[in-house]
Amino acid sequence: MKPLLLCLVLSFVLGISFAHGTTRMVLQGQSIQDAIDASASGDLILVGEGVYPEELVVNGKAIEFRGQGANRPSAHGLSLQNVSGVLRISNMRFNDISTSEILIVDCSSVFLTNVDGRELNATRASLQLKNCSFSENLLVHNGSLKLLKSTVTKNLAVSNPTTISGAPTECIILQSTIGEKLTSRASTATISYNLIRLGHFEGKLNLVGNEFNGRSSNNFPEIGIDLNGTSTKALISNNLIWKYNISSNGYLQNKCIGIRVTDGAKADIHNNLIRNCYDYGAGGTNINVGMGIFITPSATPGSSIMGNLIFDCYDKSNARTGGNRMVYAPPSVNLSHNNLWRNGGHMHPDQVAGGVVNLDSLNADPRINGDYTLKPDSPCIDKGPPDPQHNDRDGSRNDIGMFGGHNFIPDGRTTDKPIVLGLDVAPIAVPVGGTVTIESTGATVK
Repeated sequence: MKPLLLCLVLSFVLGISFAHGTTRMVLQGQSIQDAIDASASGDLILVGEGVYPEELVVNGKAIEFRGQGANRPSAHGLSLQNVSGVLRISNMRFNDISTSEILIVDCSSVFLTNVDGRELNATRASLQLKNCSFSENLLVHNGSLKLLKSTVTKNLAVSNPTTISGAPTECIILQSTIGEKLTSRASTATISYNLIRLGHFEGKLNLVGNEFNGRSSNNFPEIGIDLNGTSTKALISNNLIWKYNISSNGYLQNKCIGIRVTDGAKADIHNNLIRNCYDYGAGGTNINVGMGIFITPSATPGSSIMGNLIFDCYDKSNARTGGNRMVYAPPSVNLSHNNLWRNGGHMHPDQVAGGVVNLDSLNADPRINGDYTLKPDSPCIDKGPPDPQHNDRDGSRNDIGMFGGHNFIPDGRTTDKPIVLGLDVAPIAVPVGGTVTIESTGATVK
């Protein structure tokens, strides 16, 4: 029997002080670049308020520079290259002109705090960002990313599962907003308590407490969470996934889907709320359109779908084939203890298809409040999976819907208290007096 082991989680703290060499002060009218050129690794540069019309380049120096004042000094652009130590930049802006961008190449550890930019493009670099904002894209190639309390207006991508040397990459995104598509091909990823439009995911990952919002008014027929690849194994829990819909009379294929699992991927999909995934147009020809969850025949066997609330997911077109139910999955999937509510006459006559067996699920008005919590008379209370490992935070049986189970922290999107990103417990069940091993995975917000 293994002894009880509690592994301490990593603190996601961006801005721990370290010993400095020389400190230089740059004021309006002076040159930040001159101060950079005169500095050595370990030096600190303080930048006064104002506009510095410079394209800054840091090459091979693990230095720090901090902007001073509430208005934050701004420079036109920033290039960080060939830094083997820790490089820190805080309280700066690089977004005042249309050509402003941040380029990071071959840097082992870059910390950006309270930095605004237009676009950030990093290659072979490890990044940690807190309270940052980018009006275009944030792209990371052959490197890891930790992002906290930040905004990316367009797309965010962590493109590779390994570094150039073959080490695994990591993607951690917390309490942030991704305005368009999030793509993570990192070896491991934890995506928690964010607002995201849609996502493509590969690798081992946890998606907990997010809102995937297509922001559609009949014009965004996409897939909210798309899992791909034989290395992909995901826990998807306590997310709100909605507004992937259109009113089309044309041809659609693999559209208007809350969650898709395909091409060798596998997922445990527990306690999510999925709605508004549909094509309302009566004309056209559709294939695999209008589903809450679509697990394709090419997915790895053994996925589970439990404790989810799914409604308003349908295909109204006259000519529809393939997957077009609230849940479409093969027989190898465990589909149980969900609420698949057929609300409205346009819903499919059958809730599920693809060969999966639907066990102990409801088809009932969930009786929810405007914030998707359950009303006292909701039929979803204590109707999720009955096994103790799925119990709610108060120890009672799992409630169906996005607040069920014990993974979700109700104020996870706003709290400044530490948040444990994941715990692996083995074995799941033990006899009285038995011993379990608890191992943390990921980090905390702090």
